[in-house]
Amino acid sequence: MTLNFQVMSRRLISFGNRPEMLRQRRQCGSEGISGTWTSGWILAQKRTLFYRVQDGTLQEADLRKARCIVLQDSKPEAARLSVAEKGPLILVDFPGQALYLQMDSIRETMAWHSVIRAAAVDNGLHLAQQQLTHEEIPVIIDKCIKFIYAYGSMSQGIYRRSGANSSITRLLALFQQDAWAVQLTRQEYSEYDVSSVLKRFLRDLPEPLLTVELHSQLCEIAAGKRGSDKSVHYRRVLEQLPPINYLTTRKLIGHLHFIHEQHEKNLMPVENLAAIWGPTLMHVEGENLIRARLESAVVADLIILFFQIFEVDAAELSREKRILEVLERYHSANSSTPQNKPSGDLKIWIHLERKDTSNCVNVTVGPQKLAGEVCFELASKTSLPAHELCLEEVVCGGALTRPLHHTERVLDVVLRWGYWSDVDRKDNCLVLCQNTVLKEAAGQVKYLSPLCGDLRFADRKSRSFKTYLFEFSQAKLCYYKDKRGSVKLSEWKIEDIVWYLGYEPKRNPQMRWAITFIDKHDKPERSKENPYFGCTVAGTSKEEQVRWIGAMLAAEHPQNVLPSPVLLQ
Repeated sequence: MTLNFQVMSRRLISFGNRPEMLRQRRQCGSEGISGTWTSGWILAQKRTLFYRVQDGTLQEADLRKARCIVLQDSKPEAARLSVAEKGPLILVDFPGQALYLQMDSIRETMAWHSVIRAAAVDNGLHLAQQQLTHEEIPVIIDKCIKFIYAYGSMSQGIYRRSGANSSITRLLALFQQDAWAVQLTRQEYSEYDVSSVLKRFLRDLPEPLLTVELHSQLCEIAAGKRGSDKSVHYRRVLEQLPPINYLTTRKLIGHLHFIHEQHEKNLMPVENLAAIWGPTLMHVEGENLIRARLESAVVADLIILFFQIFEVDAAELSREKRILEVLERYHSANSSTPQNKPSGDLKIWIHLERKDTSNCVNVTVGPQKLAGEVCFELASKTSLPAHELCLEEVVCGGALTRPLHHTERVLDVVLRWGYWSDVDRKDNCLVLCQNTVLKEAAGQVKYLSPLCGDLRFADRKSRSFKTYLFEFSQAKLCYYKDKRGSVKLSEWKIEDIVWYLGYEPKRNPQMRWAITFIDKHDKPERSKENPYFGCTVAGTSKEEQVRWIGAMLAAEHPQNVLPSPVLLQ
């Protein structure tokens, strides 16, 4: 339904903003160490949630970006709230932020849950009415592009061949109901099913992605009526698009540019893509052959001139190059597998119990295969049930280990090694073992407060360790120059790092435990200035280690640190 009314409540809402529950954006860092529950106002107007805590400013959250809206059991920290009736909490999970709400009565809480969820999934026909990612991209488009990028970029006739009509209709209906809830798997859908969904969704928009108002201007540029420097003219016209249309166009054209670059494998050069996507992105009433040719010419220009039109910077070009290098290695390795294997699958070796054993199994993984699924497949080779197992990443000659969360994609982990130097990746492997680390840390998650304490620290430049005040809150790890925490030296968002248990043997912190972390988006390349693999923090006791690991896990995976037996069966 469309919410055309306003609902307001005062005093009956409690906001949970403890850092392990609420991961605020940078401008909300003042929540810091002392984040607490508080009362306030809440207002739902169409698909925007307004809220204001006591003595605070009015804030708003775009419900189109709410990934998950569920009822959860009350937290121990909420016991002191001044509400008439204790009951469940509402979790509204946004990218980078999660709100916990509790009203004065269970009935009110249930009613607000229904109102908020109905608004979040109220997907209309227009582009701006869709559920959105944090990048302002409709979720249906983002998920389809990612699936095709992983499974269909090398498939012959991608976007030309049609998928099964029953699958297309089913997927479109599921995306309409709740786009965030849709799970695209190779077991259920082919790359041609998903590419057909993407085409049909964009074709059926009441207003085309490249809007009617800009149609004639774009066609004039394609016809050469505005001068020879097409990229400048296209850029000026495209900047007139509504923000969501512009960002979606940039993402889609960048994707089609990548598909075109693989045309020797997928047989889809720019001419073929433009013939399909021109009428899809620029459909207007009264189409004729001349207009259709101009529309195809527009899309062909956008694909060929993508980097110039959208002013792609050097950093993005470098990332694109690294991704292409990794994908080329991946597909090159994959080309040696039998032809009857599904496209995109890769065989990897997984050690059983520990790295130094010769007991290994060969497992087929694709871009969507999760660590939990591998545990389920191999559980019969161990004496433990699948939910008590985990895959462990072992790197740097066994000095660093990392238990994979059951929702991590296994292939992403292996491909990340492709960015590392030969010395750092030569002995890397995956081990199937008992899930002791995550199990210990999970027991602490529900009781965690913001963490703050002295830890030993060495960055990539330093062999020696120094003691600093560290804090983990708002899903960020920070450290300070002084004990009072008045001068922040640096901070790392948990989603931007990969952390491992252990330390490099070349620098021993002389402590009971250590965690080494690297930037997820940069190659950990050693140099004379940065001779070490990553940054390392170290502490004194096992209990302390469990608390820090638990805090980081709760920030990364707030709802399901451990898999349930049901999830893996």
